[in-house]
Amino acid sequence: MKIFLIPIGMPRHEVFDRLAAGLARSFSADVAIEPKRPIPEEAYDFRRRQYYANAILDDLAGEFIINTKEERVLGVMDADMHTDPMNFIFGLANRRTGCCLLSLARLKPEFYGRKQDKELFYSRAIKESIHELGHTLRLSHCSHRRCAMFFSDSVNDTDAKKAAFCAACKRKISARKS
Repeated sequence: MKIFLIPIGMPRHEVFDRLAAGLARSFSADVAIEPKRPIPEEAYDFRRRQYYANAILDDLAGEFIINTKEERVLGVMDADMHTDPMNFIFGLANRRTGCCLLSLARLKPEFYGRKQDKELFYSRAIKESIHELGHTLRLSHCSHRRCAMFFSDSVNDTDAKKAAFCAACKRKISARKS
């Protein structure tokens, strides 16, 4: 598998190197960090002061047409986002296009008034990236709290997860490859 990491609205940052290494390891994938793209202006919701994730994901999928049997696209932005009916989301995926999106904003400890902790932030970013890429592999949310596919309602859920799929989710992926 090849994963294209796309910085959206932010310059290349050390988080991309950490994501690339973590995703390469988790998926046995070749990971390429692509040039930065702007956030589509029409995606900003002035009333909510957040970005509408669906608009950004649609823009990404329209720009990156990939071979969904072998490739995935992960857009990464450092801005808060939502989708209906959720107040906020960490990420969003489209199984059909093989594209997904990750927001780093609420993964930072300082978003919650805590001191900066880069290792915790990187851990959260990798876990949620694996989660969104899992959706592009047609995985649904998992009931195993430690599985990367467990739904994160808060960063506490993300912190409790592992940066890996449970045995049941791994079997589902393997069964779909054959």
